[in-house]
Amino acid sequence: ARRYRSPPPPRRTRRTSRHTVKPDAPLCSEYNHSSVEAFVNSAEGKAVLNVPASDVWVYHSAPVHAHLNDDIMKPYSQLIPPILDAGLPVLLYQGQMDMRDGVAATMAWLPTMRWAKLSEWFATNRTTWVSPAGAVEPNDNTVPKYAGYIRSFGGLTHMTVGGAGHLVPMDQPERAQDMIQRFVRGRL
Repeated sequence: ARRYRSPPPPRRTRRTSRHTVKPDAPLCSEYNHSSVEAFVNSAEGKAVLNVPASDVWVYHSAPVHAHLNDDIMKPYSQLIPPILDAGLPVLLYQGQMDMRDGVAATMAWLPTMRWAKLSEWFATNRTTWVSPAGAVEPNDNTVPKYAGYIRSFGGLTHMTVGGAGHLVPMDQPERAQDMIQRFVRGRL
């Protein structure tokens, strides 16, 4: 008996603004960026960002992606220890459900980092992060509202944001804001 294989689906391209983007380009198109685009292209947004009035921002830009492509998936772990050794804090974070640059990927490269305090960092317990401060679960006001997990030691902090995917601020804006504010204020 002769077996026939179905032909592969035709390769399609997507048009975004004036550029054709290959289907394998990472676009994060599952997110709605219309409010960001509206603000950045408004007169007020351009004034705040000091952007010329004639510039138009688009989320999907094939020329920008092409120029940044060589930097995608490069190891940058060698850049972190000098920052920590200089006494500056470093925050690494991922959405718990991020399938692009997720928690497992970070936990895979962290042990390869050459940092004097790395074994102490790994020996530090990962704890539950509650956010925003004082928030409780809607159905039980005695249970703190879970936001994710945190491990921090020696200036290196890793946070996992619960209920978030690749774009944490879009999936969990309150948690993202709380995380950044705590980091900037040195309260992690």
